[in-house]
Amino acid sequence: MNPTPGFLHGRGRTRGGGCWYPSAHSTGRPLIARMNALLYAALAVGSLWLAYLAYVYWLGHAAIGRSVAAAREDLPGIDVPEGASLVYFYSEHCPPCRDMTPIVDHLAGERDRVYKVDVTARREIAHLFGVRATPMTFVVREGRIVRALLGAKRRDALIQALDSAGAAT
Repeated sequence: MNPTPGFLHGRGRTRGGGCWYPSAHSTGRPLIARMNALLYAALAVGSLWLAYLAYVYWLGHAAIGRSVAAAREDLPGIDVPEGASLVYFYSEHCPPCRDMTPIVDHLAGERDRVYKVDVTARREIAHLFGVRATPMTFVVREGRIVRALLGAKRRDALIQALDSAGAAT
């Protein structure tokens, strides 16, 4: 009788006669060893992703306290002593930015000193603020960054950030 191909190992039925399970003969390693290798690879990729997110978060918050007076010409009113300004950095190719841009547009219609900056067109301003990922939003008071928000945010979170920075002295 010719053996028929096995379910996972492709070497036919096992000697026990009719038990369909992957054996160590298929690739030289048992299934559990292959599953462990995949698990370790997934853990390594996940750890690298978390490390990258922590790095981007740290870079965004490292900008707090930085002076942005050099952007005065491009963002008029950024260093006005009263109130706070919101500076939103986005990219056309960023899906979360496409969701957040209408929210910032609506907020700009309601409040003064809400700025939108396209990072691909205005790289020098993005570099001045320390933008490493989009969407990134900064709250600026008296020409200094007082808060950094990484990622897409809801309208009420932006208003709260502006109000809390504007009320602080």
